Amino acid sequence: MAKKTASDEGQPVGEGAGGSTGSPKRSYPGVNQLDLNAAMAEAKSDAAKSGATADVAAADRALEKLKAQLGITPGKPTFIRSLSDPHRQAEITSIGWGLRYTQGSYSHEKVLKVTVTDKLRESDIHPEQLVPKSVDGFATDVEEVSAGRAHQAAAQYPLPVQCGVACGNEGGTEIGTIGCMVLLKNGNLCFLSNNHILANATGDLAPPRANVRDRVFQPGNRGANLIGVLDDYVPFSSTQINLADAAVALTTDDAVDPRHMTYTLNPQWFQPNEVQLVNLNVLKNGMMTGPSVGTIVGYPLHNVPIDYQGYGRVYFDEIISIMTLGPNAFSQPGDSGSLIVEVNSKRPIGLLVGGAMGRNGPITYANPIWHVIDKLDIGKIISSPDDLAGL
Repeated sequence: MAKKTASDEGQPVGEGAGGSTGSPKRSYPGVNQLDLNAAMAEAKSDAAKSGATADVAAADRALEKLKAQLGITPGKPTFIRSLSDPHRQAEITSIGWGLRYTQGSYSHEKVLKVTVTDKLRESDIHPEQLVPKSVDGFATDVEEVSAGRAHQAAAQYPLPVQCGVACGNEGGTEIGTIGCMVLLKNGNLCFLSNNHILANATGDLAPPRANVRDRVFQPGNRGANLIGVLDDYVPFSSTQINLADAAVALTTDDAVDPRHMTYTLNPQWFQPNEVQLVNLNVLKNGMMTGPSVGTIVGYPLHNVPIDYQGYGRVYFDEIISIMTLGPNAFSQPGDSGSLIVEVNSKRPIGLLVGGAMGRNGPITYANPIWHVIDKLDIGKIISSPDDLAGL
């Protein structure tokens, strides 16, 4: 069954040339935009590859072997229990490929990575729950990292706002970041952010926390400027592994400018296995921390728990983990939804979804951009007004 979108639900849109009063000032053949004036009136009326550098198949087998040895069940918590203290246990917060953490910093050695909430002494762990020093010739590493949490928190800008500023659902409590402008395969012009920002963390747990056509404001909730309406989202699953925390809102270029705050975006996103992500330097614009540069220290990480306000815990596979290259954190609450790009080419790599706390400071989590593109039927990323004019 085809997914319903804002235009399917009767949300005012402008299409093609012309249009009635209140339709977008500029029109593009085959592109559906939000009729911002009509929507405002309506609002008033009703209030690389995997991290392994050796043989990929062997690396995958080693990872699956380690998962089985530790008793990892996708979408479920796994604990390592203390032998000396029955009340003490460490939750495994991710398993995958990443950089070795030693003496307070990351090395350049890629290893099978296990992160835990509490790094117990080896002598205090049952032998069956110990992470071996290596698996089929692949070295391992254990790092202390908390369970993830969604990033959420605001500044108002005149319309049209550029990508990288705050936004939020009219009925939501969380405020995040506009990631980028996209054109869906059905012709709808939208901006991209997270499910937990635009759709209030909606999934399979009843009742729904958001609906198609919910209004999206800048900087968020019911504050200031109406910039779009919820068009589509990737629903969370509480019983299966998730691959994307993502949503799009139907908009118009009168409300959102496709340009980014501090850099010129290259709209050609990375494909799976195109590059080795671990050790790659990345950049983002976020509404809370602005521009920041970091390094990918883990990918792909599996069975990663992220806690969402009002919804609960959601488990993700293929998470990208990032550490800052500067004196401040790569991201903070409010930066969720930021587009993450490779620092030199400015090509999209991921969508920021949250973070966790490690011994060496905050860690940022992102979903690979190709999963976001696939789940939301995105046809193009729009990086400038010229991209629209050329459609």
